[in-house]
Amino acid sequence: MLRVSQDSGKDPSEALELAHLYQRAPIGLCVTDRDHRYVRINQELCDINGRSMEELVGHSIREAIPHLVGQLIPMFQKVIDTGEPVLDYEVRGQTLRHPGEERVFLGNHFPLISEAGEVQYVHTMVRDITDQRRAEAGLRESNDRLEKQMKVRTEELAQLSEEFKAEAAERIRVQEEIGRRRAELAHLARVRSTGELAASISHELNQPLTAVLTNAQAALRLLEKKKPDLEELHEILVDIVADDKRAGDVIRRLRALFQKGPVAQQSVQLEELISGVVPLLRSEAQGANVRIDVRSAPNLPPVEVDPVQVQQVIMNLLVNAIDAIKQLGSDGGEIEVEVSRAGEKGVLVTIGDDGPGIPEKEIDDVFKPFVTTKPGGMGMGLAICKSILDAHGGTISVESNVPRGCRFSFTLPLKQPALNQVATS
Repeated sequence: MLRVSQDSGKDPSEALELAHLYQRAPIGLCVTDRDHRYVRINQELCDINGRSMEELVGHSIREAIPHLVGQLIPMFQKVIDTGEPVLDYEVRGQTLRHPGEERVFLGNHFPLISEAGEVQYVHTMVRDITDQRRAEAGLRESNDRLEKQMKVRTEELAQLSEEFKAEAAERIRVQEEIGRRRAELAHLARVRSTGELAASISHELNQPLTAVLTNAQAALRLLEKKKPDLEELHEILVDIVADDKRAGDVIRRLRALFQKGPVAQQSVQLEELISGVVPLLRSEAQGANVRIDVRSAPNLPPVEVDPVQVQQVIMNLLVNAIDAIKQLGSDGGEIEVEVSRAGEKGVLVTIGDDGPGIPEKEIDDVFKPFVTTKPGGMGMGLAICKSILDAHGGTISVESNVPRGCRFSFTLPLKQPALNQVATS
C-alpha cells in the first residue's frame, strides 16, 4: 500500500531523472484517479494502446479503450473500494498496436492512499505477455506430442516383443515339424521296392522334397501375415523352383542311369560340389551333434562330371556317415572330408566318420544292391554311388576301423573322351 506524500523538498534533478525513467520504462505504467481517468502514463503504455499521450492523459479508460472496459473498470473499482492491490490480473483483447490480434496483458494494480486514508489514485504496471503465453502453449503442445510419440513407440516395442516371442515359438514348432517330416520321408525311403529305379528315385528325392516342403510352409506363414515380405516370399519361391528342378533332374538322370542314357558332362571343381551339399545336411548334422570338416588341397584341377549325380554320391556318403555316428548313441562325432590329387589323372575324395565301422564279413558286399548295415536301411545308396562312379570312369572303395569308424574313398578322372554308360543290370 502506497501513501501520497506532499514532500516538496526533493532535488529537482532527482525528480527529472525519475520522470525520465518512468517514461522510458520497458513496461507499461500509468496512474488513474478515482474516476478512472489517466493522470499519468508512460510511452510504453501509450504504444500498447496505440494512442498518443495527449489522447490519454485526462481521459478515462472508458474513452480511451472502450473495448476493454468490461475487464478493467470492475478491477480498478475494487482497488479503490477495498484499498487492496490486485496482482497478476490478466486482460485479453485487441490493441491498436496489433489490430485484429488478441493479445494477453498481465497487470499489477496498487492503491495510492492519501493522508486522509482514502484511495486517491491507482498505480498500474502492465506487461504484454502474449509471446510468453504462446511459447508456453507451444512447449505444452510439444511435450504432449512427445508423450504421445513415446506412448506409441512403447506400444510398438511391446508389440514387437510379442511378435518376436511368437516368431521364436513358431520357429521351434517348424523345426519340430521339419524333423517329423524328415523322419517320415526317411521311413518312406527305406521301404523296399520291387524295382531298382523306383527304389533309387525314392532314396534320392528325400532332400529336394524336404526343401520344397519347408519352403512352402514358410511361404504360407508369410502369406498369413497382414503385410507379407514380398522380397522374402520371392526368394522362397525361387528356392522352391530350384529344388523342384533338382528333383526333376534326379528323376531324369536316374532314369538315364539305369536305361543306358548318356551322362551330362560339365567341368567343375569337386570341392565346390561338396560345398553345395554340406549346407543341405547342416540341420541333420547339428541334430546328431556331428561336425563336418572339409579340407581341400590347393590348386586342384577340375573334373568333367555330371554335377547332379556326383552330388548324389557325396550326399549318400555323408548321410551314411551321420547315420553311422547316430547308431553309437554317444555325444556325436566328426566327419572328415578331404579332397586331394589322385596321381596325374584324377582327384580323390575321402570321407571318414567316427561310427561303429563295418563288420569284416560284410565289407565286401556293401556296394551290392539291397545290402545294408543300417537298421531299416534299403541297401540302395552305396549301389547307386558305385553305378554313378563307374559311369564316370571312377572308382570307390571302403576301409573299416582305420583308425576308427569307416572311410570311403572315391576317385574321378580329370578328363576322358566319353563317359561310360551304366548297365541296367
